[in-house]
Amino acid sequence: MNLFNHYKQRENHCTNILMNLLSMRESDLLQPFLNELLHNVSVLDYNDVRFLLFAQHPPERKMPHEFLVGVAPFPRKETIDKIIPNPGSIPDAWIIGKNFTILFEFKVTGMLDEAQLASHKEKLSPNCQIIEFTWKQVGEVLRRLNHKDGTTQWLIEQFCEVISEFESPRPASGMPKEIIRFNGPKTTEPYFIITGNKRLKTYNVDVKLPMGEPQRLLNDGVGIEANRRWIRQYIQSSGNPIAFLGEDSLVIDYTIDPDRDPKKNKFQRWIL
Repeated sequence: MNLFNHYKQRENHCTNILMNLLSMRESDLLQPFLNELLHNVSVLDYNDVRFLLFAQHPPERKMPHEFLVGVAPFPRKETIDKIIPNPGSIPDAWIIGKNFTILFEFKVTGMLDEAQLASHKEKLSPNCQIIEFTWKQVGEVLRRLNHKDGTTQWLIEQFCEVISEFESPRPASGMPKEIIRFNGPKTTEPYFIITGNKRLKTYNVDVKLPMGEPQRLLNDGVGIEANRRWIRQYIQSSGNPIAFLGEDSLVIDYTIDPDRDPKKNKFQRWIL
């Protein structure tokens, strides 16, 4: 691992930074961090701790203490639907000690993905503990560490600034903070279609999933901004937000004004 490695996806970038922080100075941050985060983990043996990033395969042997830790801006909602594990899912990070294994899955938008968690669980023992946190909880733990080394404490504070956006996600009633791109979707990316204008006094929302036809989600919306708020709520409550996000976990929409030259219809990419 290297603290200065850069990853295009913010999720991977934050994973790399956090794991490097926890591994600094012979992992002297790791024990107080886990004690605060997991509680009642005094039995963990921190000798010969290893950190792995984006490794699909589990450790060679099962450990007495195993945890699946998920972190996302929003708590996951319970579902009664049958969950089919995603066999190709790769955990974001592993921390492996002498008698424990911790598998981490991070999300910087929306909620944890049910299929990913089901797949990760199969990599661990049947009795592993599944524990979920919000970024707000992780940030609170990091701020309480108060490391005596000035450089380490400064790095912690800098990382907490980075994750502050995930700690306090924008409420569903607000507009996207910013539209950051205007390029159209790739064939593998889903997108939403907003159709309407003030003359018609109605706006519809469709979703176009990869390799599928557009499907109507909403009739009689009241405006583009209101429909984007509705789209955000729809994604966050879907139970599988990742299925509706494009690259870099961005939402893609295509706005169509029936009274306008079709060449002026455009795509937007925005942060959930």
